Amino acid sequence: MQGTASMRQFSWAPLTCLLWLAGTAMASAADSYNLATGELSLSTVVIGGATYSNMVVGIGAIISGPTGTVANGSVDSYDPRTNQLTIQTVTAGSNTYFNVIATVAAVVSSGGVTGADTYNGTSVSIPFVQVGGRIYHNVVATVASVVRVAGGMPAFATNTYDPATNQLGIPAVMDTLNNQAYTNVIVTVGSVSSVGGVSSSISESILHPFSGASGIPGTDDGAVPTSLILGSDGSLYGTTFPGGANQQGMVFKLSPLGVESILYSFTGNGGVAASVDGAGPTSLVQGSDGNLHGTTKAGGMYNEGTVFSITTSGVEAVIYSFSGHGGLPNSSDGALPVALLEGSDHSFYGTTQLGGANNLGTAFNITTNGVESVLYSFGGGPTGATSGTDGATPAAGLVQGSDGNFYGTTQTGGANNAGSVFSLTPAGIETVLYSFAGGTDGEAPDAALVQGNDGKFYGTTYLAGAYDGGTVFSVTPAGVETVIHSFSGGGHLSGSTDGANPSAALILGSDGNLYGTTRAGGPQFFGGTLFKLTRFGVETVLYSFNGLTAAGADGDTPTLGLVADGLGNLFGTTAGGGLYGNGVVFEASNAIATQ
Repeated sequence: MQGTASMRQFSWAPLTCLLWLAGTAMASAADSYNLATGELSLSTVVIGGATYSNMVVGIGAIISGPTGTVANGSVDSYDPRTNQLTIQTVTAGSNTYFNVIATVAAVVSSGGVTGADTYNGTSVSIPFVQVGGRIYHNVVATVASVVRVAGGMPAFATNTYDPATNQLGIPAVMDTLNNQAYTNVIVTVGSVSSVGGVSSSISESILHPFSGASGIPGTDDGAVPTSLILGSDGSLYGTTFPGGANQQGMVFKLSPLGVESILYSFTGNGGVAASVDGAGPTSLVQGSDGNLHGTTKAGGMYNEGTVFSITTSGVEAVIYSFSGHGGLPNSSDGALPVALLEGSDHSFYGTTQLGGANNLGTAFNITTNGVESVLYSFGGGPTGATSGTDGATPAAGLVQGSDGNFYGTTQTGGANNAGSVFSLTPAGIETVLYSFAGGTDGEAPDAALVQGNDGKFYGTTYLAGAYDGGTVFSVTPAGVETVIHSFSGGGHLSGSTDGANPSAALILGSDGNLYGTTRAGGPQFFGGTLFKLTRFGVETVLYSFNGLTAAGADGDTPTLGLVADGLGNLFGTTAGGGLYGNGVVFEASNAIATQ
């Protein structure tokens, strides 16, 4: 980032709508809607990297909600892409409503903004700015001239600089001399005084945008893809739910050039012979027999999920139908299977979220001939039916350690009902290695573990940590847990460009570093991130998803894991965004090799 113009006196053009700065203290009052004026008063609202306090806006249209009796989150947020405001809790007259999404018609006033750019009469201080494929942190630059000050709600969430025009786009800036804040500002840069740091943003491209749930006639290519595997033939394989010919999910193949082939469309929710093949497929694994193996969370003979196999040419067979959630009297075999792993004995191992002796999930073994054995039934948290501290509702599959035992996580349960890490022998002897406390150590591990060459297991928690944005942790086979990184994005720390709420398993790169994704956060539009993390906790945000639903959109909300091709390239999926808003398969070229 560079500027060539000489330094000039900075002068803002008048705004149609000024955001007068009354102070930066955060208000604690609940949001309220004035029935007479149609104005909504917000105590705080997060927009990009900035947090606004005491904002009053005019409401345009209600997009969705209200729903539920409790708020889905703790922070109101505004999405510049859609002009939509997500409101957690609002009072209107004597009534209280939750989880409302509405458009904004106009900004009436705002009490203050933190985490935005600041201008001191000479220079503008910028927390971060996107310049092509790089993100520059803590930039100080003089301003040559003001091109535009549009006002209103920010139309974009992060600073961007165009070297071709020498123009800097600023969503919000505080003029500290005049105690005023302005939005949607474009300036030409005079000179750059200092840059605090630079992080590389890798080359990301879309291999395939999914359209199957978009209502487009004739489309059945799926929506909301799950994690991918790289097949022995060099193709990518994965599943979607919903989508497919029957909107019950499907298995797809994607060539290295992004050409998609639908291998199989699931037919339904079970109960009749014609639809016992399952619904809602999860991730796949390619077995030593060359076939793909996976699970569905629903469908099957008892509508409790299945284990299935499918050839790479699309011939599917149901190996087992679960019945352990009340589908069959006295059954304890599990329900809602999550994922499979081929063990060293060439049979498959997995977990179910429910079912089992205590209806809190199981770990199971199944042969390719369909003989299933429950290795362990989870008992839950402090009030569990068995040991009381062994965990409950595992949300991820297992990994086999170098010692031959299996290791995994439970989303809930444990000594503090915040989740656990456990080990399991092939004979079914379970040991809780660590119980999360729900504080700085994390809470709700959603993803499978990966074992490093140091013998430790690495994983993520979706919640808690130092900034309540989730964590990356390690745990030794002896149960010593260490938090490697606490995520601070997603509005949890003002001005942070970090991600938040990881729900995907990590992978170990050929360079020895960990790679993963977060569902939220990042310096773009809180669409999630792709990150690299050393095992000593040094994190680099490699890419931030923006989720724009226009041609070439890169997707948003990467919820599942990555796969590497051995050449330094990473492949993954997003649950949303893309050309049709139904998720994408993306490639991050040279993500490992160039770092």
